[in-house]
Amino acid sequence: MRRSRVFVATAAAALVAVQASAQGVPRLDSYAGVAVRILQSNNAGNVHHLIDPATRRVTGLIRGCPHAHNLAVHPDSLYYYCSNEQNKTVDVFDTRTLQQIQQIPLSERPNKIVVNKKHRKIYAGIRQVPPSGVAVIDVIDVDTNKLVRSIPVHHGVHNTYVTPDERWVVAGLGGAVNPGDPTIQVIDPVTDTVVWGMELTGHEQYGRRNHEVRPMAFEANPDGSTKRMFAQATGINAVWVIDWASRKVVDMLWPPALPAWKQNADGIQTGDMHGLEVLPNRSAVWASSRLDSRIYGWTLPGLKYIGAVEVGPTANWMTPTPDSRFMYVAVSGSDYTAVVDLQKLQVVDKIKVGARPARINTAILPLNRVNAPAGTNGASASPSPQPLKPVATGGVQAAAQRAPASAGATDVDFFRKNIEPLFVRARGGTMPGYASCVMCHTWQTKLRFSLATPATEAGWTAAQSRANFDVITRLINTSKPEASRLLLKPLAPNAGGLGHTGGTYWNSREDPEYQTVLKWIRSLPADRYVPPPEPALDFAFFRSCVQQVFARPREGHIRCSNCHNAGIIGFAPPPGDGRDSWNDTEAKRAFDLISRVIVPGDPDHSRFLLKPLHPDAGGSYAHNGVRRWQSRSDPEYRMLAEWIAGKRTGSSCS
Repeated sequence: MRRSRVFVATAAAALVAVQASAQGVPRLDSYAGVAVRILQSNNAGNVHHLIDPATRRVTGLIRGCPHAHNLAVHPDSLYYYCSNEQNKTVDVFDTRTLQQIQQIPLSERPNKIVVNKKHRKIYAGIRQVPPSGVAVIDVIDVDTNKLVRSIPVHHGVHNTYVTPDERWVVAGLGGAVNPGDPTIQVIDPVTDTVVWGMELTGHEQYGRRNHEVRPMAFEANPDGSTKRMFAQATGINAVWVIDWASRKVVDMLWPPALPAWKQNADGIQTGDMHGLEVLPNRSAVWASSRLDSRIYGWTLPGLKYIGAVEVGPTANWMTPTPDSRFMYVAVSGSDYTAVVDLQKLQVVDKIKVGARPARINTAILPLNRVNAPAGTNGASASPSPQPLKPVATGGVQAAAQRAPASAGATDVDFFRKNIEPLFVRARGGTMPGYASCVMCHTWQTKLRFSLATPATEAGWTAAQSRANFDVITRLINTSKPEASRLLLKPLAPNAGGLGHTGGTYWNSREDPEYQTVLKWIRSLPADRYVPPPEPALDFAFFRSCVQQVFARPREGHIRCSNCHNAGIIGFAPPPGDGRDSWNDTEAKRAFDLISRVIVPGDPDHSRFLLKPLHPDAGGSYAHNGVRRWQSRSDPEYRMLAEWIAGKRTGSSCS
């Protein structure tokens, strides 16, 4: 191990480096004598990708570590470490062979891990509070690969970091935040104790001024000590600027505001901004926005706005190259890593990776610790998406959509002036219950409530409003106005609502907005907009065939049950009591839950099929799990679509 450290030092000395001290990614002006690798972990998979930024090709695959949170590298480049959320371990892989050699058990489910090279320790943020009831950060000694202690912290941990000089370890905390609670805690790695903490405050939203911390980044002084800390928070599309010495918020960075319909609040998991990096040459800080599908830059030290680059669905974590020229961005919604030229401010490449790429890091290794090329060009095991015509439903639901009831110009005009503005109304944020309807119900997905994307900054044209009217009137019931889906979805369940992924807008039927929509529905002829009965889904086919899909993950994917195991989306929990199959009670509950994301007779508007379908093939813009089907021609997709269309019953799954 000592020889490896000497080799790294010798190789680094041969490089032309402007500063002896480094940012999170060291600055290198030459890559001679070393290999740079982009470590792309895939959160919904068990195969992770190593990318050579010199060729922009995948040069290695790490197989294992399901539900990875992130990858890191050993101080002497001996191992890659992977934070394994599924098995609650840190998995150890040899950097040369990429073979797994060890799993290190942790106190509970981890989030991000970080390596402090100076003190030769791994700090694993433990997101789930252990049975002891005390939130902790687990500490692993890298010379023995053993868990040596757990550091008590105030809340479960989102992420851990080291400062540029590696003198401090910094934890960004989650959990319920009350005034006075620290959401940033700083640890001395010499003693492994918390030495100070601070609140993330200075901005009020959602009725609170104290916020959970998401990604963080650090700017170094010329001597390598920490100058400023940058932080992102839950549900807020901005960056906090914190003076390290005074421990105070001194500024906030806000990207230029986009019209609500250009944003995407669906599936961003309250992480409006979710990636933050200071370039190795300290010329800029960059932030990624899931909400905006863009990355944004500001100069250092002056914090002047540089510009934006649109990268695609669910712009997530990112990492720079050591020369500060390129940013590699994990585009979680489309399973690729985007390469952004920071001088040209444009995407110059897209590299196909695994299932839901998320955390991404840059590693610098000596040439004798690089794996042999894997013989892959980065293509996934799945074929490229090939558009195909949707499965014909042929049912009454489809017939109703093909022939909407006729309406006069007066009806459409009233809708345009009184109902349509509710869909763009600002509701105070982007979290469930606070997002404008258009943040989820325009271009993001093809749900039955799918509005046209406004043609101009001023909003919808008259022709678009007519199209919107035809969509919305399929969601109302003029014979029983209170039973209209348009009223029941945003209504609180305890007031009789159906439950809504976008949250609750109306806590009671007395809400003025609810009453406005109700009065409009009542004003229409009672027999004009009456939804046809929906065909019944066949439970026997669900039990025999659909549930088997949940039990069979595709190569490189995690099981559906990793995410869909509880709550209102818990339609795919594993069988209980260690069984291999579901009993009647479990199957019936799963069937009831999955029915919430299906439009019987209409697979093309069923969320159950749209979410795992690749967006290039017409799937939803964002999905926090796998893209199981690359095209509608996939046999499994077609089988499920035929079931939803009412064409598959019984127990034959061919």
